[in-house]
Amino acid sequence: MRQVRRWLACALTLGVVLAATACTTSDRRERISPSGGFSTDTGISALDHRMVRYSLGGATIRIPQRWFATPYKGEPATVVFPTVFLSSLPLTSRCATRHPSPAFCTTHNWFPPDVRTPPAGVLVLWLNLQFPTDSLDVLPGQPTRIHHHAARVDSGAGTGLCPDGTASEIDAYVRIATTPYGPTHYLPGGRIDMRACLGPHASIADRAAVTAMLRSLHIRAGYWYH
Repeated sequence: MRQVRRWLACALTLGVVLAATACTTSDRRERISPSGGFSTDTGISALDHRMVRYSLGGATIRIPQRWFATPYKGEPATVVFPTVFLSSLPLTSRCATRHPSPAFCTTHNWFPPDVRTPPAGVLVLWLNLQFPTDSLDVLPGQPTRIHHHAARVDSGAGTGLCPDGTASEIDAYVRIATTPYGPTHYLPGGRIDMRACLGPHASIADRAAVTAMLRSLHIRAGYWYH
């Protein structure tokens, strides 16, 4: 009888261990499920780890593989050159799916007139700007450095420059190094700007993806847009 009791005690203990292991494994699978769930420990979706390199001309970034890229089809300004829209959902704007006149796709905030920020996603615009000076002092946000370049990053409720449907905004202004020309003059410098518009139901993973993209910015040495 003593041996039987000992065997039953061992079996019960083993059963508890196996049950605990099964629960732990189940929880782990749920957290890293590719269906879109994300771990609250990191706030980054499993899909967001699949980052791919994207060229901005004189610079490169890394973006989630699941995002969509739509080239800017409007008219540039004298010193402002919008390059691309990046979004978590495909854009359905006429400027993305058809070929209207560039004038139709040109607005004061550079977003197409018929586009909205995805309610549960993000819409990003990258721009190149050329100015005779490269001061960041007049721009909002906290000073920082991105890829060894002086920059400012601002995050908040929004500036009013994002499309309808935007609940919050992340803006970045990254100075492009100017080239000295004589003791007191410089060739035209400029900036690379990012404007990220987030919908009211954008996830923590979407915000983390924007931050990771900005952190991955790599500017080619000696580059400025002209």
